[in-house]
Amino acid sequence: MIHWSIDDWRTTRDVRTADSTLGIDVADLPTDGVPAQCTVAFTLLWLDEARWEGVNFEVTVGAARGRPCVVPNQRLRNVSTNLSASTIRGV
Repeated sequence: MIHWSIDDWRTTRDVRTADSTLGIDVADLPTDGVPAQCTVAFTLLWLDEARWEGVNFEVTVGAARGRPCVVPNQRLRNVSTNLSASTIRGV
């Protein structure tokens, strides 16, 4: 499961992963409506082992390094978020 936030962990959401049949699990985070240059922070909960990853990760929406964001009065819709290795960094 992916445990994630767009406001520096003040509020969080959980998204279950799904088997991709390629040997890894995948998940789509509902990030539509998150403004560019915001930071999506996330970590992993390994449900089968009942343990946290122990590391937080961040992905910045858009090209510039971001910051935590608040998206007031907007409902986030499910969309695919493409992540490349260069946009993910351990925190």
